[in-house]
Amino acid sequence: DTTLQLIVKQFPALREIVIGSSDNAVLGYSPASVSSLSALACALPSLTCFESSEIPLTENAIITLASLTTLRYLSIRLPEGATWARLPSALRGDRPFLNIITLDLVTTTQAYIAFSAAVKPPNIRSLCVCLSDVPPLNLISTLFTSIRHQAPLQTLCGIRICHTEVVGASMETWETSIIRSSDLRPLLDFRHVQAFHISLRCRYALDEAVYADMAKAWPDAEVLLIAEGHSCRHDRLPNIRVLVPFAIHCRYLRDLGIRFD
Repeated sequence: DTTLQLIVKQFPALREIVIGSSDNAVLGYSPASVSSLSALACALPSLTCFESSEIPLTENAIITLASLTTLRYLSIRLPEGATWARLPSALRGDRPFLNIITLDLVTTTQAYIAFSAAVKPPNIRSLCVCLSDVPPLNLISTLFTSIRHQAPLQTLCGIRICHTEVVGASMETWETSIIRSSDLRPLLDFRHVQAFHISLRCRYALDEAVYADMAKAWPDAEVLLIAEGHSCRHDRLPNIRVLVPFAIHCRYLRDLGIRFD
């Protein structure tokens, strides 16, 4: 806490904060560290970049960051149980995260759904939703609909949906969550996608039509990685003929990841 106070005192115009470990080890945190880091975030009005995907911020700290017009890049872990009720009055009618370009979130499914309903940055180009829990089957559809309604159709060009290591979650637990073609279709409303990556360790029940619809919806795509990892379990793998629409519609495509039968 003393160190963070010293940072604020010595560098009040600090523009970038990155909290993490140099060896990719998982950081533990206590309520005191959450409080101290949140106080730091609230005390630096010139931030352009704030990154702390291991230690969560408080709801009030995130609301403070939402008012910063200097902020361009935000990577945070969302707190549990936040209601975001103070957000409208705190911003006094302004849009949250007005000038943010990149938003990376580590979150539970329920926390993201609540956050996305209240916070709709108008200009983000890249959105990453990294789940720290196994998404409940009854929230799968809502998860993708929430992404569709949070991000702006006009500017979003990068979408990544992945997961952290979920402690105690077996493969059998993950397989209770099934992602169907209908769940992904709301994302096809984004017409400027250049990169799309989904790698949730779930079951996938995708028909071949959804691959063709992705190719048609995203002609500017350069990278499409669609549940190609070995941890992604498919009820049925597509035939190699699903490549044809991508060859026809995606002239900029340089990296395509799809598992075939």
